[in-house]
Amino acid sequence: MPKLSQIFVHPIKSFPGISLDTVALSKGEGLPNDRRFAITNGISNTMDGAWLTCRSFFINAVNEGLLKFSVEMDDDTIRIRSPEGLGLSLRIGDPEGLAIANRRLADFVSSLNPSDDMPMPVITERSQMQGALSGYWDFNDSGISFMNAASLKAVSNAMGEDLDIRRLRGNLIIGDLPAWEEFSCIGKSIRIGSNGPELDILRPVKRCPATSVNPETGIRDIKVPVALMDHFGHAFCGIYAKVTKPGQINTDETIEVIGDAKTPLVEAANPADSDYKLWPKQAEVVSHISSNTGAEITINAAGPWPLPDAIVGQRVRFHIGQDLIGVATVHEQRDHSTVLHVEPSETSDPATAYLLEKVKAGDRLIVSGPFGRG
Repeated sequence: MPKLSQIFVHPIKSFPGISLDTVALSKGEGLPNDRRFAITNGISNTMDGAWLTCRSFFINAVNEGLLKFSVEMDDDTIRIRSPEGLGLSLRIGDPEGLAIANRRLADFVSSLNPSDDMPMPVITERSQMQGALSGYWDFNDSGISFMNAASLKAVSNAMGEDLDIRRLRGNLIIGDLPAWEEFSCIGKSIRIGSNGPELDILRPVKRCPATSVNPETGIRDIKVPVALMDHFGHAFCGIYAKVTKPGQINTDETIEVIGDAKTPLVEAANPADSDYKLWPKQAEVVSHISSNTGAEITINAAGPWPLPDAIVGQRVRFHIGQDLIGVATVHEQRDHSTVLHVEPSETSDPATAYLLEKVKAGDRLIVSGPFGRG
């Protein structure tokens, strides 16, 4: 059974995270003090602690060197050390201490080489309001992210690299789950521990250039999003979640699916994030009919949320495995079923051969799309 293998909290957005053994989850919230602080880049005024998009801050996708800093947390105090050895302390909920830290910030972040025309960077603390997410997360509806260690291992194998799970900057790391099986949980509710907190799984995490930064060196060294597209046909790795029942979680506790998510699709599909059609999602093969012109495959959603409507001539992508990305053409849309046509490949493409010869009714496969205009 899948288990919770690691817990990470990132007190300062885009800076190194801290490993925990246990943490309390609150309904509708992220991990306590996760992304509680952030450093502005002058694009927007954040002195009131309101949530703003990630491009308002120093982030790994844009600014190199953030992971060269070190971060420690002790009760309500966060201590940061710069690559040059300068120290800075932040106390949670201490405006006066924050003002003192900001007076020292220019020298502290000098190694990040902010441009001369950039307004003075400012450390800002996210305002704490009951019922509102209290961290500077990338999206204001999803404060927790799960990462599947096996999926990252699959990417590592495809790239010929040993990728550190910290590259993904997730909060909760899943162990003992097959690669990409986390996508089957989208639209479902899960429980951590025998009687622990419950979470709705909202959508997959689209990876950005931040994952290309090595957490050991702080240097951007390999292009993880490009490798995902090249080898797996999508740019997603991980899933966002929302706490629906509070409780304490501990590493090594089991993770199980307990039913459908309470959150409806219309709320989970944040328009500021990725398009629902792009999401890798699990589909069930209803029928597979072979003919001398190829195969007709009918698929339904395997989860509670329907597959996107498709029009004749559009294409659906099958994410079968590393370098096995099959494509089928939409032949017909019947209610919530999509009828697809797979043509034989003149180049003996392995993915096409798999769809023609090995797929059968009852199989569950990861798909995305439809794509194109039809």
